[in-house]
Amino acid sequence: MIEFEVYAQGATSNIPAIVYWILLTVFVVGFAVILSSQETQRAQKIARLMLMEWVVLMFCSAIIFRETRAGSAINLVPLSSYFCIAENSYLWEVTSVNILNVVMFLPVGFLLKLGYPQIGWKQVLILGLVFSASIELSQFVFKRGLCEIDDLIHNVVGCMIGYGLMAVTQLLNAKSKL
Repeated sequence: MIEFEVYAQGATSNIPAIVYWILLTVFVVGFAVILSSQETQRAQKIARLMLMEWVVLMFCSAIIFRETRAGSAINLVPLSSYFCIAENSYLWEVTSVNILNVVMFLPVGFLLKLGYPQIGWKQVLILGLVFSASIELSQFVFKRGLCEIDDLIHNVVGCMIGYGLMAVTQLLNAKSKL
């Protein structure tokens, strides 16, 4: 558990505290307004704003405020982190990084479905892929972290889980109104 906390803290520690707390506060307030809102269009507009804000937060933590590495690093072997897990080397560290990459993109899928109710899973898949790829490629180009295909896969999985959770929630709400 300590490795997960260290990784999560490292992802946000370089963001200036004022920027981090402003973005986080806006996100939490926006989420509270959505939950309390009875007006669908208002909730959709707030979800769209929160999505843009989450994108900014992700770019801040992954690229803008991250320290520059000595060189660009890239790993294009799909699911290579699972080879480490299978070998029992760095088991918890690798697992926690994979989980964090999924969790970081849950709000993307969730907010896409909430902000754009008519959006389909294919569009969400493509948007999640493009967003994650832009982060990974930016990390490579600007020498800010490791560009990994595993991160891309886990980010897209998180995006799709978030989308699925919101789709099921909307479906249940629609059925309960009948």
